Amino acid sequence: MTIVETWPAASLLLYTQSTIMESIANSQTAPSYLALHPVGFWKRVLNCLIDMICYGTIYVLLKDTLLKSFFKTYPADGIVGVRSSNVVYVLIMFFYYLIWEATCGRTAGKFITRSVVIDEDGNLPSFITALYRTLCRFIPFEAISVLIHERIGWHDMFPRTRVVDVNEYRAEMSDIASRD
Repeated sequence: MTIVETWPAASLLLYTQSTIMESIANSQTAPSYLALHPVGFWKRVLNCLIDMICYGTIYVLLKDTLLKSFFKTYPADGIVGVRSSNVVYVLIMFFYYLIWEATCGRTAGKFITRSVVIDEDGNLPSFITALYRTLCRFIPFEAISVLIHERIGWHDMFPRTRVVDVNEYRAEMSDIASRD
């Protein structure tokens, strides 16, 4: 039994993914971000690991403070304490990605690996695009979506963004500026 048979939403996601990829392939004027090559798979994995370390560190440093300020009686143990901790972890992860990508198009991992997020027009993502990209990270099985189709994760495919090498991006932008 495949995942599509056991989880009906997977077939919808796969259909949506193939429709988006088809429309990109069939468009008369390809968006400029398609001219730039996305960073490789292992660079994306390294970005993810570095970012996990960063927001994990923020979580460890701020967890008790945030929980005690949000909950008057914070139970450190038990199911309520675990659920509260999970909520704080998800919120830290959400705001980590949203703030970094909305303000500079890069997270700490992308700074270290010299990568940048761009939208379909070749620009840094707007706040709305960064928000959409961040929300897509919380789709179930999103982490393995890079294995399904052309190594593009759902958090890139749905908001139509791409992670590219920062030097290639700067070279393309200066080439465009010199043509104008």
